[in-house]
Amino acid sequence: MALSFFSNPVIMLHERIVYFLFLCTVVDSFHVSNNPHNNIYSNVRPSKKKIGNKNWNPYISQVTNRCCYYLNDSSVSCANSPLIKPPGVTLKIAIDKNGGVADARAIADGVSVRFTCPSSLDMVHRLRRVSDAVLVGSSTVRIDDPSLTVRRVDPETYVNGEGKVCEIQPVRVVIDPNLRLLIQENHNDKESDASCKNNNHDNIQKESIVQDVCIFNDEFETLIYHGHHISLPANYTNRFPNLRLVPIETDFLLQKTNGHMKKPMLSTRKVLSHLRDVLHINHVMVEGGPATALSFLNENTVDRAIVVKAPVTFDNPVPSNIDHDLMKNSGLTLLGTDMFGDDEIEYWVKHGETWPTSQFKDWP
Repeated sequence: MALSFFSNPVIMLHERIVYFLFLCTVVDSFHVSNNPHNNIYSNVRPSKKKIGNKNWNPYISQVTNRCCYYLNDSSVSCANSPLIKPPGVTLKIAIDKNGGVADARAIADGVSVRFTCPSSLDMVHRLRRVSDAVLVGSSTVRIDDPSLTVRRVDPETYVNGEGKVCEIQPVRVVIDPNLRLLIQENHNDKESDASCKNNNHDNIQKESIVQDVCIFNDEFETLIYHGHHISLPANYTNRFPNLRLVPIETDFLLQKTNGHMKKPMLSTRKVLSHLRDVLHINHVMVEGGPATALSFLNENTVDRAIVVKAPVTFDNPVPSNIDHDLMKNSGLTLLGTDMFGDDEIEYWVKHGETWPTSQFKDWP
């Protein structure tokens, strides 16, 4: 039939060309659908991205439209996933009856206390599983030392080129404008007074790696976004090969706190733009702490939010400064509430948008 079409002198040349291109598309589609790797990952991939001293290889799932990055392995496959992974930002925050996120005295004692019920913790891990990245501030890392991985539920997996089944974990992202997790200024106490008098700063030294935390030492990738003006610590890549530092141009968003001016902040919009446009990370879970949550809410970059209210009261609460008025001013609408054990869960979504599922209780 095709041969008769091309040999028919009545058919115009441009019609033959169109039909030829159509046949090529059909053949190519058949080839893709019968390739076991192409069933899962598209042939059309974004280019490799260099972060630090390593190249990340991207793979985009045709089922979830999720882009995963793996190092030094061009033969990666992944099982089809029925999980719903919406684009944008999902904020999760847990508070006590009075809006506190932690007990200040426990923090001072170096104690991190979980105060939500097991069902709420399971929900958090389900949310991590459907996120391309989990984002926190440096204070959360310093105080809680979280792993930010999927553990309480089964993570997604992929099979590498050697046939080994590996976990797919979200990329850990830390907002640390001044690299406090890696750099501190050490003063020689005995000579500090004399140094100040003589304007001699030789005894003030910047030393790297002051926080030997969990996310620096496992096999999964971690990104730290910091101000572009910060000098990087020496030899950090040798000690932490899975750690990547990403400079972001600083926005001088000065905010008043107790009458003083805070240091310049990183714009959440610029961080999200880099994650989305450069790394092709589509769904970001913002997991805390309160200052980081507030920065996203104040810039109206939250698409949906899950607020866990536990039936506890901290003696010395660290305030979240997050209430219904702030959520509404950030462009969010309360869809409804649910109970996980003794915890009340609030579901918020951006004005005009819908929840990832028809029933908000069904996701994540």
